[in-house]
Amino acid sequence: MLGRLSIDSISSPSDHLFPTTKGTHMTAEIRGYTRSDRIAGLYASDPRLQAARPSQAVVEAARRPGIRLAELLRTFMEGYADRPALGTRASSVVRDPVTGRSEQRLLPAFDTITYGELWSNVTAMAAAWTGDDQTVHPGDFVATIGFASAEYLTVDLVCNYLGLVSVPLQHNSTVSRLAPIFAETAPRVLAVSAAYLDLAVESALGSPSVRRVTVFDYDPDVDAQREALEQARIRLTPRSVTVETLPEVIARGRTLPVPPGFDGADDQRLAMILYTSGSTGLPKGAMWTERMLCALWTSDIVTESDAPVVNVNFMPLNHLGGRMPLASSFQTGGTGYFVPESDLSTLFEDWRLVRPTQLAEVPRVVDMLFQRYQTRVDRLRDEGEGPEEADAIAKDELRDDVLGGRVLGGFVGIAMPLDPPRLGLTVAFVALAAWAAYVLSTAPRGRRGRRRPSVTRAAHAGIDTEPMSVQRRN
Repeated sequence: MLGRLSIDSISSPSDHLFPTTKGTHMTAEIRGYTRSDRIAGLYASDPRLQAARPSQAVVEAARRPGIRLAELLRTFMEGYADRPALGTRASSVVRDPVTGRSEQRLLPAFDTITYGELWSNVTAMAAAWTGDDQTVHPGDFVATIGFASAEYLTVDLVCNYLGLVSVPLQHNSTVSRLAPIFAETAPRVLAVSAAYLDLAVESALGSPSVRRVTVFDYDPDVDAQREALEQARIRLTPRSVTVETLPEVIARGRTLPVPPGFDGADDQRLAMILYTSGSTGLPKGAMWTERMLCALWTSDIVTESDAPVVNVNFMPLNHLGGRMPLASSFQTGGTGYFVPESDLSTLFEDWRLVRPTQLAEVPRVVDMLFQRYQTRVDRLRDEGEGPEEADAIAKDELRDDVLGGRVLGGFVGIAMPLDPPRLGLTVAFVALAAWAAYVLSTAPRGRRGRRRPSVTRAAHAGIDTEPMSVQRRN
């Protein structure tokens, strides 16, 4: 039986609420232009943004009362089928002249997959996972280890489609921190990014419930990845654990009949658990029902349905902040681009390549931008510019050169209000509208000395303190 954790309620001006956030709206006008002026100008000058105009018919269809999660996602995928949905940084494989080993190198471009292609992959994986002797069933748990990527999200969408319970895990965790979560959730499937295969194998060896390991973001031409996969199969096959790459699963699924999207039980079923890192104690998690996931995918907290959404996703998918930008881009038929490195070392280059219209931030990123701004102001002052001129030039360069000059709005995920200089800069370079989303991270209420992982049912609106039972297949 899962434990329980209390979680703070939310406060937001949106009718589509989801847990752990409350928002404050910030606006500014730049050079006298209104937001509608900016949108009209971008539509007139940018053919790609013209093609990314949101469809009110799709948005309204997805927000129909009582719609089930699989149908909601199908509405986005089919309604925007020909548009680019997700972007992945392009790369090539080169041989290191010193070691002689093949390695992955990033290229200054992004590859994209359309909504239609993404949905085809999701349904093919659903067919594969339900079409062999290791078949999954509604209510089974699927643990995922990775940062954030198009293939990671594909796995997550398969869980939504089949009525499985998604358990996104921290990519830089340890076997000892993950062990209590595996013991609590008993996942039947473990999906893992190729970069974290060693962690996944050790976790799977300690979890007898795992019957299938699916490896995503895998390139067989990269020596380290190919060798890690070979070792995973050597170690797990004797335990009757099926180890496949995501392309292998999709290819097999294309030969099988596609199962229908899950619409059984009711929308109060458990659909996802988001865990904390466990860095200050044993992991704690919040339960998300299907209804709550529907509310997240259709939330208008950070989505303006009159504007095209192009964003850069640099937060992990085991965190709410990594999912909000995707909900925003999917609703509007926009494109979400994933950074290739979790340490944010490529973020400024990714912004330049993508030229986002929506900016998601966290304090660390605000600090990075503020430091870049302050360094530029100091240099301009040294060159003889006055304080107001230096300030204006530095902000213009951030807005137009670093961010691409197309930002229409965004949000900032913070645990407490920003200080005035950073808040002012954030509003200035976002340009016209931004949300400050105060992401609350609170300790569990309850008896002292509890040593097992703690999980609560996250509230759709307000605190839900009722226990939620979890049924697992044996």
